[in-house]
Amino acid sequence: MPDSIDESKLSDPTLQDVLIALQSADSDVLSHTIGEITYNSTIAFTLPDTTIASLVDDPDLGVRLAILEYMEWHPVSGHTNYLVLKLSDNDPRVKWKAVRHLIRFPDSRAAPLLKDIYMQIEKVSLQDKDINYAIDVVDALNRCGDASDGHWLFGLLQSNFAPTRNRIGLNGSIGVAIAAQGNRTLIPSLIELMNSESVAVIVGVLAALAYFENTQAAAPLLRIYVHYKDDLLNIPSLAFFLVRALGNTGESVVIDTLIKLIPHMGAIDALAQFNEPRAINALVDSLADYRVRLEAAFALVKLGGKQYTDVLLNYFEKEKDDRVVGVFAELFGDLGDIKAIPVLKRKLQTGLARNKIQEAVEKLEK
Repeated sequence: MPDSIDESKLSDPTLQDVLIALQSADSDVLSHTIGEITYNSTIAFTLPDTTIASLVDDPDLGVRLAILEYMEWHPVSGHTNYLVLKLSDNDPRVKWKAVRHLIRFPDSRAAPLLKDIYMQIEKVSLQDKDINYAIDVVDALNRCGDASDGHWLFGLLQSNFAPTRNRIGLNGSIGVAIAAQGNRTLIPSLIELMNSESVAVIVGVLAALAYFENTQAAAPLLRIYVHYKDDLLNIPSLAFFLVRALGNTGESVVIDTLIKLIPHMGAIDALAQFNEPRAINALVDSLADYRVRLEAAFALVKLGGKQYTDVLLNYFEKEKDDRVVGVFAELFGDLGDIKAIPVLKRKLQTGLARNKIQEAVEKLEK
């Protein structure tokens, strides 16, 4: 079976020529080769919709997969018609490829079909190998659905309680999709669901609340932190979504907990939402922590701008990491405080990030 193109058949190339050249290849080789050609080749394939329509339902699985590969690298609005159509294909590989394309090119008509596909996956028992498929379906529904789909997604969240790592990942996607639908009427139900004993369910709830601004969630979120604080390093998604959800409450009662969550991803950004002494002091202290010093610097600029120039310059003068020096220099250039110029010029003598520092000096001296 050929695994490459017979170039003698491509003097006036179209995708149909490629399909003919590979007609004796197996389905996987054909699909992969078309993908490689459409992505890497300088040959410009343009295929009329009439030709796509004639091939998209071809009985050969490889042809159907190849057409979907073509659509990925030659997207036009009309192609979503075929993507929606392929959600009903009799081969799960074609369905999955169509699902993944719909994440990039959403179409609201796909929403009911996506829900049917998800239930089909669940019906045959959701095994580890199916999790990525299920996550892609949820992500596609995130893009194709609307507020009315939030309740259906919430039902999935309630039923996905198995505490496996893959289920936790799936629930994270479901929670993000719930928030994306924007149905705020679900917030009370999400808060109530925080009483669940399943960490998978909790991750899904936190993922939703991470993108909903809601003051009512502060107290239950703090209880979640107390209950799971020893598990945060082992379950990164739990820590990530918890930090975001705490920051979205807007309640100062969560500041101390966010300080404890440094250096977990997002803790600095969450603190930057609170223009209060405790939060600001924690951000200043974090400048000494190599893991989060850049995040802390940007957070201080976001909070007070030139108000914190002296504090930032103090740490900048002592910094010996070339990359960090360069980022700080850019930050000072954007900040626009001329008192940084002498310090920047002294730092030039060290040879660290010279180009970045010089650019910042020139910007400030204009």
